[in-house]
Amino acid sequence: MENKNQANNSDYQFIREKVVSRKKNRLKKMLFISAFTIFLAILFGIVARLVFLCADDPLKRFLGIAEPSPTPNVTPTPINTPSPTPTLAPSNSPTPTPDIIDIVTPEPPTPTMYKETDQERAERVLSDYAAVFSALQQIETKVKKSIVTVEAVENGVDWLDNTYEMKSQTPGIILKKTKVYLLVLVSLDRIQSASEIIVNIGDRQCTANLWNYDTDCNLAVIQVDLTGVSPQHFDLLQEAVIGDSSLPRVGTPILVLGSPNGYIGSFELGMVTSRGSVYYITDNSVDLFNTNTTDSASGDGVIVNLSGEVIGIITRTLKENLNQSLCTAIGNTKLKGILEQLISKEKRIYFGIRGEDIPLASLQEASLSNGIYITDVLADSPASEAGIKTGDILLKVNGTNVYSYSGFHRLLSTHNIGEELNVTIQRTGRLGPKLVELKVVLAGK
Repeated sequence: MENKNQANNSDYQFIREKVVSRKKNRLKKMLFISAFTIFLAILFGIVARLVFLCADDPLKRFLGIAEPSPTPNVTPTPINTPSPTPTLAPSNSPTPTPDIIDIVTPEPPTPTMYKETDQERAERVLSDYAAVFSALQQIETKVKKSIVTVEAVENGVDWLDNTYEMKSQTPGIILKKTKVYLLVLVSLDRIQSASEIIVNIGDRQCTANLWNYDTDCNLAVIQVDLTGVSPQHFDLLQEAVIGDSSLPRVGTPILVLGSPNGYIGSFELGMVTSRGSVYYITDNSVDLFNTNTTDSASGDGVIVNLSGEVIGIITRTLKENLNQSLCTAIGNTKLKGILEQLISKEKRIYFGIRGEDIPLASLQEASLSNGIYITDVLADSPASEAGIKTGDILLKVNGTNVYSYSGFHRLLSTHNIGEELNVTIQRTGRLGPKLVELKVVLAGK
């Protein structure tokens, strides 16, 4: 019985051993799996960290995420607030360049604009317009102190042997003021046949007489006697400020005073429309310029710039085809010398020709390098007495080449009255052009 039990136990013993062996293997397997899992987790974490570190910057750039780098000890400068830049001492160590910080400045709120009404706009425009003309009137008031009204009285006898008296008025410009008289510039043709010249100053009729004149420019200077003029009215008189006509360009605004449209005391506003014209007079030339103001056959006066300076004298006689219907003025650039001589009564050097410049093409055609063409020789003049004729080409004065008519005038200005000049001219005859040497003795005029 016992043996039988042992036999049975031996069978069960095999089963028990087998079961115990499986339990041990399962435990080992579980330990191995757990350790392997932990190892894989650690390895995955390390790999994931490395991948994250390598892909962080490219991924941010790809997604457009900009993260400012912290800059220690940097105080941001307020926007739109200028701050002085300190001057640092030079250093041999490289200066680290701070990262650029993108500062997003919030836009200020848009102010609410006040919308001007049509009536307010019209009132503002009218106010500005009135202010401009008020400023122009102030200039006119200032210049009018240098302008007087000259009355020419002409006495005559008609064809029925009846005497008559005719009066005409013209503006005059004060060139010189002394305690006892004025020197006033007027148009020569306005007073040359007058029996009496009167200038009204305040409540006083002042007599005047011819002081000096220039027939080429149709200008005259009269002397006005100030005897009996009250100090109050005397103080209101001022000498005109003569400016430089070479300064204003085409388009420059100007004022015209005197009687530009034929009415004494009239005043017009305009601008310089053209310049560069030259008018040839005896032994000299003058510059002309035109304006867009009224042109009148009876107009006289002055052209004034916005500084109140006289830059031109209206002329009715020095006109050519191009400016016949334009308000034309003699520029002061060359006129100043003539006015000074009229005031001082100094005799001018007199040669006695009228001429003009020769175009370069015409000079080359005549095989000449210089010269001026003589259009007229005045009777009884030094040039006429020396034998100069109309049509001659004046080449040299005392061995100096003459290139232009204005240059000829400058050459004359360097000599004195009574001086003898050696003149070289080219004259065209039947046998062709020839050079002629003449001597001209300068006179005074």
